[in-house]
Amino acid sequence: METYPSLHAEFLRGAQFQLVENFVRNGPPISNLSAFDRMRLHALHRQATEGPLSERMVPRPPASDPQARNRWCGDVRFLLLELIFDHEIYRDAWNSLGSMSREEAMQNYVAIVAQLDPDWVSWSGNRWLAASLVCDSSLCSV
Repeated sequence: METYPSLHAEFLRGAQFQLVENFVRNGPPISNLSAFDRMRLHALHRQATEGPLSERMVPRPPASDPQARNRWCGDVRFLLLELIFDHEIYRDAWNSLGSMSREEAMQNYVAIVAQLDPDWVSWSGNRWLAASLVCDSSLCSV
């Protein structure tokens, strides 16, 4: 059967993404993470978990309508103009990924974190998650 190896490879890519995601959220801070890298990781994470923004995109309201612009950003926290523009930068970064597949976004996310902090693999916080991923995949015999 040809599908089993591809399913296995797909599982491994997804599991690796979950481990890296857990490291980024809960692990030690990545010391050399620039604002650009943070924006890029945010965009790739959204693409990997939610798909392309263009598929769910609502046209951006004009800057002359701040109330509509604020609703468009989707969060009351972004009432201040500077924060709205900051949020739009993240949204634009996500949109710039276009129709990149979720799998490619996962691979790029993992590659960037691995480049910024190669020690993510040995982070002890991923041990239990790794074990649960293997057991949830039915690769673990009970």
